[in-house]
Amino acid sequence: MYLARLVLVLIGVFSLEVYGFSTNYTNEVIKIVKNSSNGKSVYSVNENCVDQLKLFLENLQNSNGDDIWALRMIDASFKIPSGVLDYNVAWAGRYEQCLNIKSNKEDVKGKYCLASLPYTSASTEESLVQASSLMGIQNPPKEIPHFFKFLKSSQAGSDDSDQQAFLPTIAFCIPDKCSDHDLQDVLNTFTSDLFLNVTCQVKEDLGSQMRSDIGAIMTLSFFGLFIILMILSTVYDMKCSNSNQKPHPLLIVFSVYTNGQKLFKVSNNPGEFSSLHGIRFLSMMWVIYGHCMYGSLYGPSVNILDIFKYFAKPQSMILGNAPLSVDTFFVITGMLVVYGFMKAKRFNIFGFYLHRYIRLTPPIIATILASAFLTKYAGSGPYYPQVDVIVAKPCRTNWWLTITYFNNLVGLGSAADLVNFCLVQTWYLNVDWQLYLISPIFLLFLPKYPKIGLLIMTCAMVASMGASFWATWHFQMKALLTNIYTEQLNYGRYYYYQTYTRASTWFIGGFLGYILAKLKLENQLISFKMAKWLVFTLWTITLAGLPACIFVGHDSLYNQTYHPYSNAFWNTFARPAWALGVAWIIFACAIGYGGIINWFLSLPIFQVLARFTYSIFLVHLNIILVIYFSQKQPGYFSLFEMSEKFWSAFTLSFAFSLFWVLAFESPVLAIEKYLLGRGDAHKDVNVVDERGIEEKNLQKNGV
Repeated sequence: MYLARLVLVLIGVFSLEVYGFSTNYTNEVIKIVKNSSNGKSVYSVNENCVDQLKLFLENLQNSNGDDIWALRMIDASFKIPSGVLDYNVAWAGRYEQCLNIKSNKEDVKGKYCLASLPYTSASTEESLVQASSLMGIQNPPKEIPHFFKFLKSSQAGSDDSDQQAFLPTIAFCIPDKCSDHDLQDVLNTFTSDLFLNVTCQVKEDLGSQMRSDIGAIMTLSFFGLFIILMILSTVYDMKCSNSNQKPHPLLIVFSVYTNGQKLFKVSNNPGEFSSLHGIRFLSMMWVIYGHCMYGSLYGPSVNILDIFKYFAKPQSMILGNAPLSVDTFFVITGMLVVYGFMKAKRFNIFGFYLHRYIRLTPPIIATILASAFLTKYAGSGPYYPQVDVIVAKPCRTNWWLTITYFNNLVGLGSAADLVNFCLVQTWYLNVDWQLYLISPIFLLFLPKYPKIGLLIMTCAMVASMGASFWATWHFQMKALLTNIYTEQLNYGRYYYYQTYTRASTWFIGGFLGYILAKLKLENQLISFKMAKWLVFTLWTITLAGLPACIFVGHDSLYNQTYHPYSNAFWNTFARPAWALGVAWIIFACAIGYGGIINWFLSLPIFQVLARFTYSIFLVHLNIILVIYFSQKQPGYFSLFEMSEKFWSAFTLSFAFSLFWVLAFESPVLAIEKYLLGRGDAHKDVNVVDERGIEEKNLQKNGV
């Protein structure tokens, strides 16, 4: 193939004796080197690179013993793999082999370079066909242009210089004095009008890198400070415990011993809605599983076509509709806000907002710092520099939007786009916080004027459903995330991340919270009775309806021909229908009609695991990206492989969340309890937190 021969020319390679190519190619290399050294080259190769290319040719023709670094560079560069006709276009070479190359005699080291098609070319069918033909594919599969347009639209705002793992890529191992611009200049000359991006990496000492990175040093100091506080607090706590002394409450807020006991303590509190523990944890697992699918999409893959084939099957809806798990959290949050307000004896609007902000923000700040300054050191690989573009860069510039919870509203053309979104998963917290801000508008009416409060909630819910229908219809947006035949940008901008389209499920949770609070206040929560036929009917509808929300409509939702009615009706009614099913499960379990489902969701293990879901939510997406983009070779898509990635991501997320909870969640709750109790560590404080526990004493019931 032309490109295969071109590679050998570009890295300054070959002799007739090594690969058996005609002497024309060897002469072409020599011509490039000689013309460059005489200042006549059209390739503008720098002088140091020219000198190393001369050494390269000499070593290639006179290799002996262990010093065969030129041949190793050729060996570490890309080779034409099998599966090209099925669009295996991630030709990654041998990353570590290239970076470990070092001449025993000359000052030459290996530099790993990856060349890829830019966004604009990948989304243009003509350029894509041209690139495919260079890689030996005369007729690209019909899904490929749709796939690249789909991924491009979801990464709007990316510069064309930002490489993407899902685009066709070819790897080169070149001498270290040759720059990425040298390779790019020569490469683009050989590929005429088809412009290619080049990104290079060299082997660097991690310690020396971090010593020159002020942001990383300050972030490590930040985490180190908290670790020291945890150690000192734990030592003090243990000393007091061994000597039977009462410790000062503020001096043990960082104690791993005390906070660990709270975290892993199982209680049987009548004030709990114990089914929420299982619902929250299982929903979080579904969130992680769904995000692992997008790691497969955006990461390098040797079998892209198998992803399309899977999406074309109805069983793929379990992944395509994983966002329904987010609506489960909206139901729970809406329920707890209304329930907590109705149970409160007094209302202080300043404390109402402050409690929520303090509860959410410290773990986010820690995650932002780790994302902005430490993630780039967490892995390595051919495609790993993209983690800096996806994760670190947005958090270095747009961190303030994340901690103000307006990232989904400010700058729809920039900040709301995925590429500029710091901690993109926190869009959920943006919607939740904005609904929390406006909730007093109807909350204040509920105790004395419930009809007015409920009317406001009903109007808001109906308006949200209407906005969903209008946005889907007007912008011709999809309903199924895995549908590659519709663009992604407007779906995120005007529907998926927006409060006005996602509020309906939150208000359904609010109605549930009001009903449960009324029953609780009237002491009927346990004694409330329903007709058996009605309970049976509602359970039947729920158990049939929830799977229907996931699997029904695949043929019309995943289709190259856009069906406006199907997509608009799904976006309008499927999420509220799912929310109603979840609300019934919570309600039935709370009043004693949950049966085996309540038993399962209320298992003690879920009570413990649910305490980690918020921190897991914050850290899991970065971990998934590190796992996928640290691959030294492109991955293979299959459900088994993705399940392996899921369990890896889940295990690591849980491990990190343990530290996050002990360092940033538990201490904040303990300090808040101390301040609310005005110094009395044992004073009762009525709080309903996000875990669904009515806590008469935070110290007693844990975090």
